Parts: sequence; C-alpha cells; structure tokens
Amino acid sequence: MGKYYVGLVEIIPEGIDADFNGIVEELKKRLPEGASLVKYEQIPIAYGLEKLRVQVKFPVEMGSADSIEESWVQIEGIQRVETILISKA
Repeated sequence: MGKYYVGLVEIIPEGIDADFNGIVEELKKRLPEGASLVKYEQIPIAYGLEKLRVQVKFPVEMGSADSIEESWVQIEGIQRVETILISKA
C-alpha cells in the first residue's frame, strides 16, 4: 500500500480571460502540508473557455481530496473544482 493518493482534479475558471499562471500559483499556496501539485495542463472546453486538469499528490491520512477542493474553490477566478479520479500512489 502506498502512503499517498494521487488525485486528478478539474478546475473550471469563471471566464475565458482566466489567468492560469496566477491560478496555478494560488493552487500551490493552498495545498495542505504533505501535499504537492505534480503536474497540470490546460484543456479546451468550448468557445474559448479552457479548464485546468491538475494532478495532486496527498497523504493517505487526509482520506479524501475534499479539503483541497474546499480550499481551491475559494480562489478568485475559479467557478468550480471537481475531483474526477483518486488512486493510490
């Protein structure tokens, strides 16, 4: 058994003019102790809107990514945060 989970989280910005670099920096700042942002990519949705797909690694003791989601959805410029997959690392 791994000591970490790896989660795949999708982040929908509030509009097409989102500052993804600023959002990623804020995501990193709001990670709990022991968690890390592994990688991310911008994915086109429609009509110029893009979303972020973020891979985050966090300790098994956290149990779920709920606290990460709750912290990230409060960032200015983010409309929605949704964990789409979690697996053991």
